[in-house]
Amino acid sequence: MTSIRGVWAASATPFGADGAINANRLADHCKWLLAQGCDGLSLFGTSGEGTSLGFVERRGALEAVIEAGIPPGLIMPATGGCDLATTVALTSHAAGLGCAAALLLPPFYYKPADESGLFDYFSAVIDGCARTSAQIGLLLYNFPFMTGVSISATLVRRLADAFPGAVIGVKDSSLDWRTTLRYIKTLPELSIFTGEDRHLRAAVRIGGAGSISGTSNFAPGLLVRNYRSEDDANARSELERFIDVFVGHQDAPFLQSCKAVTAVVRREPEWLAVRPPLRAADISTGTMLLEEFHKAGLTL
Repeated sequence: MTSIRGVWAASATPFGADGAINANRLADHCKWLLAQGCDGLSLFGTSGEGTSLGFVERRGALEAVIEAGIPPGLIMPATGGCDLATTVALTSHAAGLGCAAALLLPPFYYKPADESGLFDYFSAVIDGCARTSAQIGLLLYNFPFMTGVSISATLVRRLADAFPGAVIGVKDSSLDWRTTLRYIKTLPELSIFTGEDRHLRAAVRIGGAGSISGTSNFAPGLLVRNYRSEDDANARSELERFIDVFVGHQDAPFLQSCKAVTAVVRREPEWLAVRPPLRAADISTGTMLLEEFHKAGLTL
């Protein structure tokens, strides 16, 4: 599988008044993100509320986005979950559509999930896709804060060696630089993405692939500019100021804050909607954050 790199937008998922996915708005948002310079799109991950979406919903929305003109080679849908059969079906479906890769969470309900059990699970996904003749590169998604499960660099190394070409990288949302560094050093041939904007420049400098970030929903230009910048000090300073403002002034959780700013930037208040058990932020959250970014001299 070809290595993938750059700023991949972890797209949020828009919902209509009936609570269903608004596929037309999602496709328009994807086109906007690519026009802003993003190298690709990650759909139905954490920022996309993927674990709150059903099998038929995710499959239908992915097909609708591609039918709207988004090249499948620029899409990395999240297909992982606790249900092995659904994970294989969604991953095979993405492969059949020609998607660039699939993003896989570990099975997160039954604990403790030791390394041998995780190896068995990911192996079963790979074998299951192979039985359907579906070939697609897998990025393993490490987000222990949400899943309660850590994917070690040792496990990824073991899988990459056992299934050459199947595992092509990791998205590390541990927010721990030491973990990201371990992935990059242990797996130099794989695409290691960070989910922490503060780490983008440092990771890329030592061989990291780039970022898959929820803040790209409203600040894609800033992330793309800093990913490509040769002025490392200024780029790092801008990213740090950006995160300081976002973390220091948001009065709603991360996802709802991202959707609130996106609603203001895109001038589409419908972006505020989230799936239960989440509660939507107020539009004032987005307005306030955008004002704070401007006060800090940040150009999104």
